[in-house]
Amino acid sequence: METKANTIPTSDRIAYVTARVGFTLIISLYSGSYLSLFLNVICGLPMPTIASVLAIAKLIDLAEVLMFQPVLFSWAAKGKWGRYRTWFVVSPIGCLFGHVLLQTALTAAVPNSVKIPFVIIGYVTVNATLNIQSTAMNSMNAIWIKDPVDRFRTQTQGNLMNNLASTLFGFAMLPIMYAIGGVESINAKGMTFLVILYNVFNIIACIPVFRFTKRLDLDSGAGGGKTNVFSAIKLLFTNRNAAGLFMSAALANSGQSSWAQAFAFIFLYYYKRPDVLSVYNGFQRGIMMLANMLTLAIVKRLKPKVAFTASLIMPCINYLFVYFFANDAVTAVVFVCIAYMFTGVYQSTLTPLYGDIVDYTRWKTGESIIANIFTIQQATPKASSYIGNFMVTAIAAIGFAANNPETHTPEILARLKALACFIPAGLYACGLLTFFTVFNIPAKVMEQARAELAERDKAAQTS
Repeated sequence: METKANTIPTSDRIAYVTARVGFTLIISLYSGSYLSLFLNVICGLPMPTIASVLAIAKLIDLAEVLMFQPVLFSWAAKGKWGRYRTWFVVSPIGCLFGHVLLQTALTAAVPNSVKIPFVIIGYVTVNATLNIQSTAMNSMNAIWIKDPVDRFRTQTQGNLMNNLASTLFGFAMLPIMYAIGGVESINAKGMTFLVILYNVFNIIACIPVFRFTKRLDLDSGAGGGKTNVFSAIKLLFTNRNAAGLFMSAALANSGQSSWAQAFAFIFLYYYKRPDVLSVYNGFQRGIMMLANMLTLAIVKRLKPKVAFTASLIMPCINYLFVYFFANDAVTAVVFVCIAYMFTGVYQSTLTPLYGDIVDYTRWKTGESIIANIFTIQQATPKASSYIGNFMVTAIAAIGFAANNPETHTPEILARLKALACFIPAGLYACGLLTFFTVFNIPAKVMEQARAELAERDKAAQTS
């Protein structure tokens, strides 16, 4: 199939850029504060227990990504539906099953003796199915689209669609929950409705990309060379650039993840403004959408490495601004949304940077590492969410509990704000330092590599 930007059918491009919309909505339900609040307020689990349970679940999820995903990915590529297509059937169904166990009225209703296994099994199931789906999408970006500018553009277009949907649903999320549950709080009925609704969207969004992948002529050897249980982990120890980008992105993602673990707590309990939280749910995605649009406008001039660096510096600064200058919820929203705008830039740069590593490695060694490199990319948010989960541990350690008003003292709330601001800022700063000291692919060398790879591919096709 032709890979130039102007030869990709519009219907295929639309199918690709909209395929992530469904699970982007799903992630908004459980990757931040809402899962912790649901388990604390509705299920009655203490905060230290929630922190421990999520730590175990995320550690299992991280191990699954790094150790077994390359094997699963290779198996799916050989399935009767062809490369990648299997996972656009398995993933949304598995995700729905896991999410029902994780965060619905069923979770609240089961006896306490099985509640914790329910949560762990549900969390791991949701993430395992989304992991392989996302890896397939990122791999297709590298295989299907050869032009680096168009890779960047297509990834940004996809993020734009994700953030557009998240913006619309973000404004409506809490009002829907309150309308279904009958009270202005996190509630089991409203959460169950949202879980079913968002998972249905995930199923619908997978149908077009399942159909269009049937027409793609993807070489059976393009999936990433040899894979085994430890192949992705081995790559982290043998490829400096893969390790550097993974560590840097994991730390940066941890900054975002740790804020996500605290944001609802901050607006509901520190600022005491649930109305602002409801607006924030939509507006922070809206500002990311603006960042995606700006990135698209200058994609030919914007170098991913420069954009990635800026996307680590600005959130670090803005979270510090929240602590020192945001004495009210509206000011906090302004600073945090600026940070999220640069997170939108970060979203658009990571896949092209990993794609550069794929091309650079193939140029240097002749080895295809697509399956392993995008397994590592998918492990990035897993590692970061594991690190970010300790925000919940920290909240528990200072004695705060959402379902216990006696812990909402001014002193404890001040500590809550400090945790929510300094931990993300520090993690972004560490990610920036790691990127500068470990990642090393000069731009001129990358240009030479692409030119020589194009000649090799052309020669291979004519021979």
